[in-house]
Amino acid sequence: MKNSIFTLLFVLLFTTISSAQVGFSIGYKDISANNWENLMANYDVAAQNNISPLGEGTDFALDYWFRLKKRRVEFHPELSYSRFIRNGSDIDLKSGMLNLSFHTNIYPLDFGEDCNCPTFSKGGSYIEKGLFLQISPVVTYLNNSFKSESVNEKVSDIAYGVGLGLGVDFGLSDFITITPLIRYSYIMDAEWKDLDQHLNIDAPDAADKNISNLSTLYVGVRFGFRFDERNKYGYR
Repeated sequence: MKNSIFTLLFVLLFTTISSAQVGFSIGYKDISANNWENLMANYDVAAQNNISPLGEGTDFALDYWFRLKKRRVEFHPELSYSRFIRNGSDIDLKSGMLNLSFHTNIYPLDFGEDCNCPTFSKGGSYIEKGLFLQISPVVTYLNNSFKSESVNEKVSDIAYGVGLGLGVDFGLSDFITITPLIRYSYIMDAEWKDLDQHLNIDAPDAADKNISNLSTLYVGVRFGFRFDERNKYGYR
């Protein structure tokens, strides 16, 4: 059911691509899950099994673009996926994150005087017409797997969060815009069910650490395509 919902949303966003404004992104993402990390570190599991920290992964995303007509506020509903792998001497752990985000970009230096045209055709410097602040509510579907000699289990969870970002649009033409971006996101109460049991930890508060807040730092670049502008000149 959960996978069907994400699939339906994906189809609705991208079935009209020939006349739409879309983008794809790729970037580096660093993740921290304090309770999961502490669960291992505080009970010396990481030391005993040489488990690497959560660390970093690669993030891929597709988005749709629309905007307000009279104010420089732009919206990017986005579907993204990132994966994190950490291995030990006899334990392998993997986390996959499927994210549905609603990025809202606010352009403070061009907020009230906008020509309702692509960044490339706007007046002013790159910073003046391209700098934006981003607010991003997000729903995250997590798929965590734990593999050892005695256990091979996958569990999933849905968590919610919000991100704050900063970026700059560089218009190469009315059709193509490149956007470097940095974003910090905070996801609340993500659960890795039975992680304490898989690690054979016998402590009164160990189960509480199966639930952790997640923080991620994303650095990447978006490639935006304005098919509506391309079609104005008769290209299909």
